[in-house]
Amino acid sequence: TTGFETFANITGSVIIGTAADISTIPTVYTFEKTGGNLIPCIISMGTLAVNSILAQSRILTGNVYLKEGANVQITPAYDETNDVTTITISATAVESIGTEIVDSATLLAAIVERYGVPIRTVNGIAPDSNGNFTLTGADCTSVATAEASNALAIHNTCAKPCCDKSTLTPVYQTLADQNLAFATLDKYYESLTVAINTLQSKLSALGTAS
Repeated sequence: TTGFETFANITGSVIIGTAADISTIPTVYTFEKTGGNLIPCIISMGTLAVNSILAQSRILTGNVYLKEGANVQITPAYDETNDVTTITISATAVESIGTEIVDSATLLAAIVERYGVPIRTVNGIAPDSNGNFTLTGADCTSVATAEASNALAIHNTCAKPCCDKSTLTPVYQTLADQNLAFATLDKYYESLTVAINTLQSKLSALGTAS
């Protein structure tokens, strides 16, 4: 063909359109008989149908069905005025809710409907620009990532013992000995009190007799 451009190696089928469309293009078409025959049986009035669909490097032909998957909604609509059918593929939160996701507001509404109102502030403190809260330790408190996944470890760094078992065991024994000595001394005081009371009673009896 010759015209606006030259297509030296073109192959396959070319749909030009109607005769009225051809007359509006200031172009001259010439074909070599051996390499560019026009076959009347494939000349049509524009594209009447989709011949194939390319999906992941695979060409699909014949009857191809579009099926809704999880959280996807397909809605066809026919415009009688323009004779056009529009297929709209939109996202939905879940099939049971059926909320169409068109912007951030509808997405948030679907999440709230499904899972409840999310945490927006902690003690009146809003998150940072990424929506995160940061926990920091103060004084004797440390906050770190725990060995288990999705967990935090909060420690009181001032609560660790200063001594090991070898030091604490004698201390415990000394305290036990002190408790035993206190009990012995307490019994001695009780017996001494009884003796004093007895002596006072005898002195009182002597005073009365005289």
